[in-house]
Amino acid sequence: MSSKLPCLKRCYKTRASAPSKVNKFVDTAYQNGFMKGMNRQRQKGEFTDVTLKSGDVQLRCHRVVLAVASDYFKATFRRRPKEGTTNTYELPVEPEALVSVVDYIYTGEIELTIDNVEGLVRAADVLQLRGLKATCENYMAAQIELGNMSGFNRPASFHGGA
Repeated sequence: MSSKLPCLKRCYKTRASAPSKVNKFVDTAYQNGFMKGMNRQRQKGEFTDVTLKSGDVQLRCHRVVLAVASDYFKATFRRRPKEGTTNTYELPVEPEALVSVVDYIYTGEIELTIDNVEGLVRAADVLQLRGLKATCENYMAAQIELGNMSGFNRPASFHGGA
């Protein structure tokens, strides 16, 4: 074993002095599996450390997943000390939208319909989920027809529009 050590040092020095090409490998199967695993844990209540609440809906989640997904959660969790306080957070979003948004955070998937998009765009705005908000706004714009324009007034006024 000791006879190999000088070879390792010599090889290291040679390799360090020569420029090397870096090849980055991205394992998307690992990335997808990781998030699926986190979602399974959430669904089973394993290792969850925070509860999100809206109306009668209470969802157990992982603080770290929420904080990575949203600056709103990151700021909320930094402000509130852990010890001596509850880990339940009442959120100013519709209960159905909260369920969909949490599913989106854990899976990257969401179902948009004319019936749910208003609540989702408001939730995405409040929770600072910029990508989801843009997706909802694009969906709304694509759905506008002369017969349903009045149905989308609330989001425009909610966001400071006409």
